[in-house]
Amino acid sequence: MTLFTPQRLITTATGDRRTARSGGPPGRWRDSLGQSRRLLVAAVIAIASVTFFIPMIRTDVPVANENHWSPLAVVQGMYAGTLPRPTWCETCGEPAIRTLLALPLDVSLSYAALVLASLALLFPERPGLLGGIAFIGAADLLVGEGRFRQISEGFAESFGLSAKQVHSGVLTTILLGSMVLLFYISITPSLDRPAEVSGDETE
Repeated sequence: MTLFTPQRLITTATGDRRTARSGGPPGRWRDSLGQSRRLLVAAVIAIASVTFFIPMIRTDVPVANENHWSPLAVVQGMYAGTLPRPTWCETCGEPAIRTLLALPLDVSLSYAALVLASLALLFPERPGLLGGIAFIGAADLLVGEGRFRQISEGFAESFGLSAKQVHSGVLTTILLGSMVLLFYISITPSLDRPAEVSGDETE
């Protein structure tokens, strides 16, 4: 026989109220992003975004008198016409079109995912939004055979070189790592301080 003591009634009522507020039992994506996790997300996004400006793409032979290129420099070079335009694109004579196609598609999507992830911080109560963006970004860089080689081939086409003469593995690894970290942060509420995780319980 179960006795409903006052303490038991208070505990039960608090648990029912917490469950009703969250729409169900606690889960990995039911806990809002606390301040600690939001700061971690912002740091990962900032570090990964900086790679857009750092010359992390290396060529074995000079291209326009340069052996090291940043993604930004590739975009600028394509817009200015100092880099060869894609041979398969009939409309790439237009600077705007060349600029859009300057980077490999997977790299462009990764930077777009970083922008979307930063916008997801506006909705801390929905960590699944951040997790979904990061999962898609990571899957895009992982799914498919020889994805790193394909990205090197994409940069090689922008430089007019062969894939063996272009090295972009470090850049791709950092972008992939950032997506994996963002996904991990989104599903790990324990990264928040206890006071942040249990903030609703103390109301």
